[in-house]
Amino acid sequence: MDQGSQVDMSAGDTGTADSGGGSTLLACQRDDLFMSGIDLANRTVRLTNPTMSDITIGGTNYQLCQGPGAYSALPEGVVPAGGSLTVAIPNGITTDPVNGTLALYNPGSFTTRDAMLDYVCWGDGAGTPRLNVAQQTGTDGTVLWDDQGCVQLAGSTDLYLRTGTPGNTAVDYRNSPSNVVCMPDGMDAGVDGGPVDGGVDAGPVIILECERDSLIIESVNMQTDEITLYNPTGTMISTNGNYQFCQGESGTNNYSAVPAVMVPPYGRVTFNAPSTIVIDNDRALALYRNSSFGSRDAMVDYMCWGTGGDLARITEARMVGTDGTALWDAGGCTPANEDETVYRVPGTEGNSAADYSTTAPVPGLSCGVVL
Repeated sequence: MDQGSQVDMSAGDTGTADSGGGSTLLACQRDDLFMSGIDLANRTVRLTNPTMSDITIGGTNYQLCQGPGAYSALPEGVVPAGGSLTVAIPNGITTDPVNGTLALYNPGSFTTRDAMLDYVCWGDGAGTPRLNVAQQTGTDGTVLWDDQGCVQLAGSTDLYLRTGTPGNTAVDYRNSPSNVVCMPDGMDAGVDGGPVDGGVDAGPVIILECERDSLIIESVNMQTDEITLYNPTGTMISTNGNYQFCQGESGTNNYSAVPAVMVPPYGRVTFNAPSTIVIDNDRALALYRNSSFGSRDAMVDYMCWGTGGDLARITEARMVGTDGTALWDAGGCTPANEDETVYRVPGTEGNSAADYSTTAPVPGLSCGVVL
């Protein structure tokens, strides 16, 4: 039988799930912890704190639950305000890599919706215990899971919350890492909430490749002079008449339109570099959404390798855009020898030398929704 601060005296969940209403809150608009990542293979869960105060876990104040008799308190720790903490999943919780469910509770009954803080299921949900609780409307007007099924892992063992989503439906999750940073009103939380925020400027916002809203450079091949662009969004992107490459400053002709192609959602396209763009050792390459080459907000990606040559457009790349990000840091370029290919490393910001490698990553960039 269940023990501790959260008591479940039922033999099984009963009742009718209420999934026909409820308001929508983004995960970062909640007032308590939520789960922003689960690594089933390594048995860890990443907890994110969207509030202005540190939250202490341990004892019986926060619990994970998978159904009657299957529950356990979280390990001791402190989840910083606006930040995250990854902790081990306790032994009382199973992490089946195919089918399963996990609910996060604060003190209260496991059958009470307002005690449940978060919920996620994958595969067939292993019977989806506690789903009926997650689908009830809480006093905050929200439901924690809809009636559209569970996250499908397709062989992966990772579930990551997509930034800027409610986290209450399968499409809000993906396999590739996400960097969920919450910025409560009036505080900095250790990151910069934009050019102007409510606290001390602690540097640019962190956005990983799957959180970008435009094409990005996946690789450059110095042997074949080929460039590969990747579409991290769920929408088809056309390069016709807008996207541009640039390798020179004002007054030079080292720029060219990206070849006219349609890049499918979460897809990639490889093509020969335009004649005015040089892909050899010691170069830099900037990708723009239009031909306003002096504008940081028009620049959507940047990379350099070797010495970087004259580091064309590095000034714009190091500026902080209106999205709060910088496209290259104050460091150098990715080491690379002649005729090598330089690849963007998955799960990185793509704005420093360490975010690229001459070894092909396996798997490569993959931002597709886990369905």
